[in-house]
Amino acid sequence: MSKPRSFSKKQVEHIANLVRLTLTEAERIKFAHEMGQTLGYIENLDELDTRGVAPTYQTTGQKNRFHAGDPDERTLNRDDALQNAPKKKNGYFQIKGFEYGK
Repeated sequence: MSKPRSFSKKQVEHIANLVRLTLTEAERIKFAHEMGQTLGYIENLDELDTRGVAPTYQTTGQKNRFHAGDPDERTLNRDDALQNAPKKKNGYFQIKGFEYGK
């Protein structure tokens, strides 16, 4: 088994910031430990001989996930989609720090 990698609290905070999560100090410590362990487990896969194993992008065998009926019956129009948006501009969701058309 691979030795767990170490993550610093600063690295965890950076990742949390990228996905817009606010973490407590206890969560930073916990996730730094758990993220290192997780990567260690994933690195164990490097020890397996996968020659001759075909790559796959999914494992369920499911072929079509699209709705069988009329697609328009399940589609929201723009006004309905934006109905509960906290901020909107020119018919689009407005996201903090992002300006459409620039």
